[in-house]
Parts: sequence; C-alpha cells; structure tokens
Amino acid sequence: MNRLTIIALLAFSAVSFPLSAFSTTPSPTPSPTPSPTPANVGPSFNVSWTDNSNSGAKVDGYHVKYGSAKGTYSTTVDVKGPTLSHDFTAMAPGTIYLVVTAYNASEESGPSAEVPVNIAQKLQAPGTPTITNTTGTNGMQNVSSRAEVAPGDKALIGGFIVGEPVKIAVRAIGPSLGALGVEDPLSKATIELRDSTGAMIQANDGWMSSPDAAELKSLKLAPGSVNESALIASVEAGAYTAIVRGGASESGVGLVEVYALPR
Repeated sequence: MNRLTIIALLAFSAVSFPLSAFSTTPSPTPSPTPSPTPANVGPSFNVSWTDNSNSGAKVDGYHVKYGSAKGTYSTTVDVKGPTLSHDFTAMAPGTIYLVVTAYNASEESGPSAEVPVNIAQKLQAPGTPTITNTTGTNGMQNVSSRAEVAPGDKALIGGFIVGEPVKIAVRAIGPSLGALGVEDPLSKATIELRDSTGAMIQANDGWMSSPDAAELKSLKLAPGSVNESALIASVEAGAYTAIVRGGASESGVGLVEVYALPR
C-alpha cells in the first residue's frame, strides 16, 4: 500500500485552531505556498495528518473530503478522533483532490491545503496457480479394438482397467470405417458399458439421441455417422467392458474406442 503522509503536503493548519474557534465560526485556514506537489499512488493508499490543535481545543474527529475537480469535494469520509489517518482501497484510476477538516459537536474547521492525488491502475499479481492432471488414468489417453461382429454372442468386447476415478468417452464405430478402406463395416453400431459384474452402467443406440451429444461435439468426439453410438461416463477404479453390437441379424466389422477425459 502506498502511504501518503499529509504532514507536509497538507500543512495541516486546518486542524490548528484555538478554543475560541469553536465558540463561533472557525477562523479561515490559509493554504501553503507553493501548492503541494501531486502525490502519485496506486489504487490503495494511506492518507495521514497531524493534530495541530491547541491543547484545550476539543476535536471529535476529522472529515477527509475529495472529488474529481479542484475545490469540489463530492465525497466525505468521517474519521473519528484520535485517529489521524485513513486507508483508501480499490480506488478508480484518475486524479482526485483531497482536503481534511477537523470538527467537534459545535462546528467544523476550515480545510487544509488541497492535495492532488494521481491514482494509477497497477497490475495485480495473479492468484495462486492450480495444477490439474489431464493425462488420464495411468497415462492412458485412448484405447481401441477392431473386430468382426455377428449376431448373438459374437459381439465386439473391449475390456479395460482403470486405477483411479476417471471420466471416459466410449464410442462404437461402424459405417465410418468404410471411408477408411475397411471392407464390410457395420451399417449400425451400438455401445454398452458394463462393470466387472456384468451390470449395465450406460448404453447408447445412436449418439445423436444421447444426453451427452453436446459434450461429445465440444470434445470433437462425435462419431461421423448418425448410425454410430457414443456415451460419456464417470467411473471408479476397476475393470470394465465396452460392448459393440450391430443391427438386427447384421454382421460386419466394428470398432470400439475408449477415451480418458479430464475430470
């Protein structure tokens, strides 16, 4: 924090007044000559002043007044005595003009000399960096397997094991394989994700009908055909199987893919 001391800048005769000053109107407070040099500070700074009142004069507090134009003070900060300073924080960039007066229950003194304060916007240090592992379980990014798929029990089964909780995308690819030169690809490919007991975790028959369709698109993992399937799931450590089947009574080549995603 910048510290702006007004001992010299304010030449604080504003709070230097005799007891009689509170009996009627306080005496005018002269400004020093030459005018104070502008103070250059950051968004947070401290203003302090001295108490030059006579020993018998009662001071209840001080008014720190400032504004964006000379001689015009649109904002007043009340500082209770005997405090002789005030902290400004998060001030907007620009120039303000500042004076301080003393007051008691009866009246207020004249202002100190006006001090220009140039507030510059300073860059703040970033917050503490957070490191997130996006590598995936045990370094795995993607595993895949391709095989002939036939009706009944002749499905394509891809088994995999994860060593820690992980978010995965699982895809069943068929029609898109033809464009890659694969002969006799499945015209339709569905996907099932099951745990080590064989219990179904999630399934999909056409990725565009999946609740994960928007996320698949954003991850650029949406299959190339509407007749291909995909899903996204968060799984715990353990063994899993991804099962690809074709359409009714259909045989052909299918591909199963598992991608590790950032959690």
